[in-house]
Amino acid sequence: MSEVYSLLEDEEKTLNELRQQNRLDRIKSGESDVVMTRTREYQFIHAASIRVGVVVFPGTLDDVDAARAVRLAGARPIPLWHNDASLSNSDAIILAGGFSYGDYLRTGAIARFAPIMEKIIDAAKGGMPILGICNGFQILTEAHLLPGALARNDHQKFICKEQMLEVNNENTCWTNDFEFNEKIKIPLKNGEGRYIADKRTLQELNEKNQIVFRYYGDNPNGSVGNIAGVCNEKGNVLGLMPHPEHAVEPGFGVDDGSVSGFRNGTDGIRFIRSMIADMLTQAGVK
Repeated sequence: MSEVYSLLEDEEKTLNELRQQNRLDRIKSGESDVVMTRTREYQFIHAASIRVGVVVFPGTLDDVDAARAVRLAGARPIPLWHNDASLSNSDAIILAGGFSYGDYLRTGAIARFAPIMEKIIDAAKGGMPILGICNGFQILTEAHLLPGALARNDHQKFICKEQMLEVNNENTCWTNDFEFNEKIKIPLKNGEGRYIADKRTLQELNEKNQIVFRYYGDNPNGSVGNIAGVCNEKGNVLGLMPHPEHAVEPGFGVDDGSVSGFRNGTDGIRFIRSMIADMLTQAGVK
């Protein structure tokens, strides 16, 4: 795992060199609007100091994608193993997608008892930003950090598609870069993605504005109320079934409908940027 993260670091150094050269070329050509202000440079430097732990369980698949998303957003990904006894001074945590422990018993049921989860639960209660993606969402519900549960899709099939979502809460630390009712497109892939909850829980979720995302256009898995993602009452813990880490880079994101034909949809990167902006604001960085 450390070798993969080392490769990511080398790749990002190369990308940064190319970006810097492109910036200088544009400045020389008279495009003065690309010159970064001191404020933006200050924000960039501080963002790079934010450590985002990416947790890997046996069976996790998308940790490298999540780490790359963190790096592209400007922060520093920190690899965390399920058996670790600490969070390695992480400022935020991402529980990536996959099939932890082979989805035995129930999705997320075994991972919930991994040693590192004790630290994550304590950190979440203390206000640390926690993002659970797909299997990570399932783990967060099993750990009772988020209400409800995820069950088998109503059509009993695994789905993999680009999914439209509607933003219902733009005031969490993971969604402040979005607008209320904004429609975004994020990849979706799951077999057990149907969100379920009892009537009382659903009522509380609506009253406390904890439903962050709803499926828009169609309900791909039979989730109650078209719910695609929910947060805790504080808004620091967010779980969703779609995969924002797969829509973070132009050319490799989702189909944005542009005439160019390139897959330039990058709504996913805004999740990480939201968290970074929130942390910088709390630190007094403007």
